Amino acid sequence: MLPSFTIPYPLSLRSILEMVSPDIPRGSRMLHWNKSFAEELGSMDARTILAALEPESRGTFYATRYGGHQFGGWSGQLGDGRAMMIGEVEGQASKWEVQLKGAGRTPFSRFGDGRAVLRSSLREYVCAEAMAHLRIPTTRSLGLLQTPDRVKRDMFYNGNVNHEPGAICIRASRSFIRFGHFELLAQGRDEKTLDALVKYSSELLGVESTNEKDARLHFFCEVTRRTFKMVTDWMRVGFIHAVMNTDNMSILGETIDYGPFSFLDEYTPGWTPNTSDQHARYAFEKQPEIVLWNLGKLAEALSASKEQLQDFLQELYLIDQEGDRDRNVMLLNKLGFSWTSTELRGLVHEWHDILHDLNLDYTLAHVALENFLIGNTMKREETGGLSNTFRNALYRTLSLAELRRLNAWLINYRKALRTSHLNMNDVCVLMRTTNPSYICRNYQLQLAIDDAEKGSTRMLETLMSLTQTPYERNSPQHKTWCTRRPDWAKFKAGASALSCSS
Repeated sequence: MLPSFTIPYPLSLRSILEMVSPDIPRGSRMLHWNKSFAEELGSMDARTILAALEPESRGTFYATRYGGHQFGGWSGQLGDGRAMMIGEVEGQASKWEVQLKGAGRTPFSRFGDGRAVLRSSLREYVCAEAMAHLRIPTTRSLGLLQTPDRVKRDMFYNGNVNHEPGAICIRASRSFIRFGHFELLAQGRDEKTLDALVKYSSELLGVESTNEKDARLHFFCEVTRRTFKMVTDWMRVGFIHAVMNTDNMSILGETIDYGPFSFLDEYTPGWTPNTSDQHARYAFEKQPEIVLWNLGKLAEALSASKEQLQDFLQELYLIDQEGDRDRNVMLLNKLGFSWTSTELRGLVHEWHDILHDLNLDYTLAHVALENFLIGNTMKREETGGLSNTFRNALYRTLSLAELRRLNAWLINYRKALRTSHLNMNDVCVLMRTTNPSYICRNYQLQLAIDDAEKGSTRMLETLMSLTQTPYERNSPQHKTWCTRRPDWAKFKAGASALSCSS
């Protein structure tokens, strides 16, 4: 029996939709099917979804119209250039919109072909599931189709054109509505449709307003809180989205549109993996600032007057202060502290200076810190044991002075823990639930891409298994893959530098 897909948007929003028809090449095959997530969609299986994509079985597919600010400038109308909605399906706990990404041209493709290549599709497919299991709001991955055609791409826009294997990512979300949908309606002064979109989106978010006048503001506040929480979680695990344009921002506070993303290897807060971002606008440390800017653009779109805009910006300022406090608490949680103080914030600042100056791996250094507390290996005059504890997090050999600097910080760290009268078991539990040991590293994704291009899915299966238990510490599989980036991957295309080309 084919899954029952419906169009989620009411008639009042049909003006933002365009009917489309997917172009799925014959001979396409399911490279991977996410069985665990498929169960959340009502025990859907790969055969039923493939049957629903056959020409004789297809219903009506849609692409949506939106605009956006890209790298700080208004880009006008954009829209789903290579994404198209199959429809909405009733899952076990909620409804889900299901999309194809890379299934051909839409009215919004502009000069693009609507296709996607295997490398970018596999990256999004794996990382979305990794984020879900890291407890970070995200779109979800249902299936990955490999197509038999070759897709023409210039990966770094330098004239080096290749014909790459094609793919289609089947992804899902409770909604794919973006900031850009509101921006485009505001630009066109379509207040009637804008109100209808606010009403529909508020229902999705569970936002209630006592009167129509406050509906937009209440909606905006909920989107703001969700979005700040998402970015705090990005900072917690060292994730860099790298293309935080307003058209890539979900009203649900979900991570969406995985392009040239990366997780931090060594702690370099000013770094972005996106070679298209020459001024590092979307660098790791700038993400809280950029999300504030993006929310400001959403406030402008929702405001009907200058006076109303001031109300929006005042609420944005207050919620930003809450978000800043939440980020400070998160950084302390990563060190095992469940409360905050000026002295502890100084300790965190010193820790981040050490991470940066000593080129420590952001993820593995926090795991090493937990092991340090468990192992009780520190002695004031001994650095050898300390070096062994942090060995897996080091990208170079530390000098004796650097080891002493780390040792001195650890003495102050342990002193702060003792002064706080915290139970050491509680400290380690908090650290273990805050700090993952496994993140989806670019070099591992590149290995899976290389593997898939040769016809094997072994590495893809390994990564999909690892993504499900990112906080595990001691399994043999984690010991193999929870390691720092190898030297060969530092300058390898796809394993380090990436672009928006996909």
